[in-house]
Amino acid sequence: MEARHASDRADQRETAASESRKPFSRFTRDRLAEIDAQLDEHADWGLFGPESVTWKIHSHPITIVGGFRALMIQALHPLAMAGVTMYSDFKTDPLGRFRRTAQYVHHVVFSDTDSAHQAAARVRKVHDHVRGTDPVTGREFSANDPETLLWVHCAQTYSFLVARREFVGDLTEEEEERYLKEFVVAGELMGIPTAMIPSSRLEYREYFGSMLPHLCASKEAVETIAFVAKPDLRLVSVKDWPFAVNLKWAGHAAATLMPRSLRQMSGLQKPGRGDWALRRWTAVNAKAMDRALGYDSIANTFDQFAAKKMGTSPVPRTKRD
Repeated sequence: MEARHASDRADQRETAASESRKPFSRFTRDRLAEIDAQLDEHADWGLFGPESVTWKIHSHPITIVGGFRALMIQALHPLAMAGVTMYSDFKTDPLGRFRRTAQYVHHVVFSDTDSAHQAAARVRKVHDHVRGTDPVTGREFSANDPETLLWVHCAQTYSFLVARREFVGDLTEEEEERYLKEFVVAGELMGIPTAMIPSSRLEYREYFGSMLPHLCASKEAVETIAFVAKPDLRLVSVKDWPFAVNLKWAGHAAATLMPRSLRQMSGLQKPGRGDWALRRWTAVNAKAMDRALGYDSIANTFDQFAAKKMGTSPVPRTKRD
């Protein structure tokens, strides 16, 4: 009898250990139901909510690598690159610049509806001052131009999906389609007309194919891509060094995800034999970058919502009628 109990306890420990290794063990349906039951019926979960694929994707720190990939692809659009060259401080404060972008995306995904709209309004206000003449094409550019915003949005959205697919690999085709449809609202927040925004993998392929003739690798673009792929750690403050090393890892990992059609244009080398090891360590190292960028995991967000409902912190916002 004692031996059987010991065996049962061993099985329980193994089951618990197995569950703890699952990347989304804290986001099971039972967990969601438990917390949802503690919240007001009309609690504002924001633009997406816990049942969305968007929450599932963005709760994993692998989106950091997708963000780096997006920066490299965005640089190939001459008008988007012109705005970065003239107005961005990413070469003097790379971690700070990337942290602010990551925090904005995380805010839009996980904040209540009003807060998400307010965050987008602040970004649009900053964009009002980003305008000028592109020295490469001679065309006028504006950060609030819908077509330029669309390129930035699409490069970012699809890069998040690609990073998840390549380094985690747990999404079904249906979930990928749902994510692209759900994330249309993020583009709408930036002022992009809904009709312009792709909402499926097919539409994204068609959009990127149509944009290829308009892309170019200017001197600034090539330098920017090289900088993102291999960030200069001397530009990072000493206090951020424990995390800054992962900037190099994230840039290298993102470079392996660049599309073949853009790799040669970007001046990037083909992935080497050692890249398989990089892929094995990517998800682990992503956690350090998660901390470096300074945003909470969705598990912590769940706990904060529950704490609000139980009266240990301010009551959550409610949806307006």
